[in-house]
Amino acid sequence: MKDRITPSIIQMSLLILFAGCGRFGFEKVPVEDTQGSTDTDSDSDSDTDTDTDTDTNTDSDTDTDTDTDTDTDADTDADIDSDTDSDTDTDTDTGSGTDTGTGWDTETETDTGMNSDSDTLTDTGLDTSSDTDTVTDAGCALATQFFWTASDTRILPPANYLGIKDPSIVFHDNSWIVYASSNDANGFNMFQLSFTDWQLSDSAVITPATNNSNLRWYKAAPQLFYFSPQNLWYLVYQTPSPAYATSSDPTDVMSWSASTEFMPTPTFLSDNDLLGYDYWIICDDTDCYLFFTALNGSLYRAQTSIGDFPNGFSEANTVEVMTDFQYALFDGTSVYSLSETDTYLLLVGGIDGNGRYYRAWTSDTIDGAWTALAAADDNRFASTANTTGPTWIGGGMAQGELLRPNPDETMTVSACNMQFAFTISEQIDVDTDSITQYSIGLLTGD
Repeated sequence: MKDRITPSIIQMSLLILFAGCGRFGFEKVPVEDTQGSTDTDSDSDSDTDTDTDTDTNTDSDTDTDTDTDTDTDADTDADIDSDTDSDTDTDTDTGSGTDTGTGWDTETETDTGMNSDSDTLTDTGLDTSSDTDTVTDAGCALATQFFWTASDTRILPPANYLGIKDPSIVFHDNSWIVYASSNDANGFNMFQLSFTDWQLSDSAVITPATNNSNLRWYKAAPQLFYFSPQNLWYLVYQTPSPAYATSSDPTDVMSWSASTEFMPTPTFLSDNDLLGYDYWIICDDTDCYLFFTALNGSLYRAQTSIGDFPNGFSEANTVEVMTDFQYALFDGTSVYSLSETDTYLLLVGGIDGNGRYYRAWTSDTIDGAWTALAAADDNRFASTANTTGPTWIGGGMAQGELLRPNPDETMTVSACNMQFAFTISEQIDVDTDSITQYSIGLLTGD
């Protein structure tokens, strides 16, 4: 991407130095959790339901309900953190405990007497003892104001590389799998790495995607997801037109197929010397959608049926979703389905004199109108104004995405305990010249 004049020439020149080559994403900060949580419910009957959750992270959940019968329910859950849960319910209710064993534990207990309670235990592997347990009684409402804590650098580029950025991160097979943009003297491409716990992310082995001849040359700003109708993994990237490769094993860089174009860059962009950036796929029950920006203040969406995917995208079915000031609707688009409600969340990055930031909108449908959620100058989804923690020269949150424990095409996330991977830009001295290095950090919702 060509350099752009921003509201602050000095600040903005650093912020968009590598913007044309893909998304720069900052990683969400792992919250240092002391792992002590107690959940107590009391009803007016006279039943005692005691759940004791004992794991290596010293969590304990205690639910006390009131009924007068006795019913014993024993749960044993085993997950990647080697937790052992033992629940004993004493009431006439029937209880069931389920653990997903994916690192995000979901334990649901339902009492079917005069009362019902449901506990959800979520493990993200992001606290001082390598996981974060959060008990939630009834899910989370989507916030209208957001506050974050930023991590130190979680993932640095390998030696001889200047940047790792634009992270796309999913949880699969007990590991976080990361694809991200890379840049070195030869230009821009991608990296792959994986780790079981974010505390180990800074020591994970980073593999250049160029090891696979199918992924050589300019390919950047990746999005990784599992397309369940075809039982295939997709790696989406810009070439600069939108393209993809497929694999049955996303942890193996050598397994990716030859690159295939979704569609050419629309002529309404190319005729104006513009390109699409930061392509993002999301699907509902009937259709798949391709979102992107062009660094011109517009957000675009193409569409095809889920049965035709990955074919069917074209300029003819590409529409402008919204428009704004050029730098207010800039890059780093991502769209999610919220698990608690029939609501979709749209995030788009912007840039101003205070650094990079993200704004947020919601909609009842992917192809519907988007309503501002945290999109005002004084209320943004993520910015230096609502984030505490380390600071970096250049500042702000460039291209990134929410962590996805569900890796499939629905892009489903929870409104609870959101975490956002983002790119950190820092000034370093190399042979007395100051240059910008990009690395990955993590934002954790407060």
